[in-house]
Amino acid sequence: MSEYHEREVLNAGKLGTYRVHSLFTRITSEGDLNPEIGDPLQGAVGLHAHEYTHYLHNLSTLAGLDALLACFWLVQPFVLGTDDRGWFTAPEGIEHGDQLTLAFTTIVFLNG
Repeated sequence: MSEYHEREVLNAGKLGTYRVHSLFTRITSEGDLNPEIGDPLQGAVGLHAHEYTHYLHNLSTLAGLDALLACFWLVQPFVLGTDDRGWFTAPEGIEHGDQLTLAFTTIVFLNG
């Protein structure tokens, strides 16, 4: 992989993702620390450290815990609105409870 391509791949932000609602980190094969062929990407360790920092943030700061809690609050409304095929349809005329309103308010506040 050329140096230019490596830099562009790392800057694109597509090699790793962190899911707040499930505490899962997903790193693509390009970010593998022990690839089957060749050497690891130059920024692979930094990529893993970056995604791990998101995990630590969620479990060790008030903002991170608030974001995680808000995601948990949103689970019930989505489960109740999901059919047996996994499709979500918001019922018409549904009144939002305080918990749902608080969850959305918290997420919007935390995102800035």
